[in-house]
Amino acid sequence: MRIKSSEIDIHLQDIETPFEVRVKSGEKENLFKNVVFFINRKSKIIEIVSVARTNLTDGAYLLDGALSGDLNHLLRRPIVLMNMDFLKEQFSQKRVKNIEPDEIRDLEPKEINELKITDPVPKEKYIPFTWDIEYIQNEFKKYRFTENKYKTKIMDSFANLANHDDLEDPALRIFKPAVWKTLEILFNLELPENS
Repeated sequence: MRIKSSEIDIHLQDIETPFEVRVKSGEKENLFKNVVFFINRKSKIIEIVSVARTNLTDGAYLLDGALSGDLNHLLRRPIVLMNMDFLKEQFSQKRVKNIEPDEIRDLEPKEINELKITDPVPKEKYIPFTWDIEYIQNEFKKYRFTENKYKTKIMDSFANLANHDDLEDPALRIFKPAVWKTLEILFNLELPENS
């Protein structure tokens, strides 16, 4: 699949999985191959994830957005890219674990049950995507997310990544269910090396 614009040409290569999903709407039916799916108990939905690989070239930009329910505003979240070999090792050695209640403060107990955390990440095993950190921080202030102590902690932690030391801050090593369940399934599929 290719995504084209006047600025950039992005090529996405599907990573093969043994799963596919048929989606019916009225008379229309679509088949989506190479997906991973699982039940998200907290949201009470079935999550379907399409997995692909791409090369990030100069000018490529990464966005991770989530709608704020209160403000109906798309809030961009900070991004940390982690080395897949590091993550695969973490999962295979069962190093990705549940969060201890005292490890992350300002989280509701029900949230903690759904989250996982990795070991500290060596500095050569991650890249912080900090190009738009000032914009994201301004968004947090503008829409007054400062009352949410956990979100504020993530922003403060992320802003401190400028030195690019080992990633030890627990707030930046957390995986939500959609991420850790997808990785867990993919790593258990024994994918080819180039995946």
